[in-house]
Amino acid sequence: MEIFETDPGFGHERVTLVQHRETGLRAVIAIHDTTLGPAAGGCRMWPYPNDRQALADAMRLSKAMTWKNAMADMPLGGGKAVIIGNPRTEGSAELLHAFGAAVESLGGAYWTAEDVGVGLEAIRIVRQTCRYTFGVDRDPSPWTARGTLMAILASVQHVFDDDSLDGRRIAVQGVGNVGGQLVGMLTERGAHCVVSDVNETAIAAMVDQYGVEVAGIDEIFDVPCDVFAPCALGGAVDDDTIGRLKAAIIAGSANNQLADPHRHGELLHEAGITFAPDFVANSGGMLAVGGEIHGVDHTDAELTEMVDGIRTRVNAILRRAAAADRPPAEIATAMARDKVLAAR
Repeated sequence: MEIFETDPGFGHERVTLVQHRETGLRAVIAIHDTTLGPAAGGCRMWPYPNDRQALADAMRLSKAMTWKNAMADMPLGGGKAVIIGNPRTEGSAELLHAFGAAVESLGGAYWTAEDVGVGLEAIRIVRQTCRYTFGVDRDPSPWTARGTLMAILASVQHVFDDDSLDGRRIAVQGVGNVGGQLVGMLTERGAHCVVSDVNETAIAAMVDQYGVEVAGIDEIFDVPCDVFAPCALGGAVDDDTIGRLKAAIIAGSANNQLADPHRHGELLHEAGITFAPDFVANSGGMLAVGGEIHGVDHTDAELTEMVDGIRTRVNAILRRAAAADRPPAEIATAMARDKVLAAR
């Protein structure tokens, strides 16, 4: 990737590289856009193969957060942080304190929260050296799962003219905090789920609780299904997997599901596969906890209504995309950009 973007008017405002000798912390904090408010987005910890991949991930994720918060009509901009390392062996309290101090030094331009490899307990440790954390007192994952369900319902209604999931075959890639809860919601509505995950314990729990079918990590892309739901890391839809997918719909909770948003969005459109834009489908968690940044604490009833609105948003995007004969991801991105530009 090019480090300096050429997207007119939407290059990153600030990208900070963090290194702390005493703890071994290596991190990237990417602030994409603060037009609508302070940049907000989680921090993930992952053993990236090299620094450049970590930088690329932070920049892609932070840009997606700008679009996510804009489409959710939240007074927040887009930001993201990544810590290079294995969360199982390297996420010490000292390292998290050093990360918190780095976020604190930005003076509120970026607010951090949980993400892959950085759970609620870790963010509570970050909070000990940083005022700019959110999502600590309410778990966003059930709301992310519910929002993803809403995106699936909208997509199924759009494609099959019937939103019933009874008997629908849904392949769920990744059954962690969000994906696992989504499987529960889907099976409750009568769907037959096929799941995959690198975590065998998580898979066993899904089999015990819901009687799901299991596919291998790579085999999940070949499963004939009505809906393919990527709920693991990003980039699942790429040059290889597009040709293998046997789904009518892609709708999941993962960030950056398309390895190349423009090109792979076009390829899905040409293949006749409906894609629920990820930054809309997975926005339930941000709706649930993002208000904390401005001191707003919604009730569960209010959150249910807000998150269920994701169905209306996805439905509107799919209708507009069909009318224009364009990929839904392109339509959703244009809508988000327009919201930010209007605020400027």
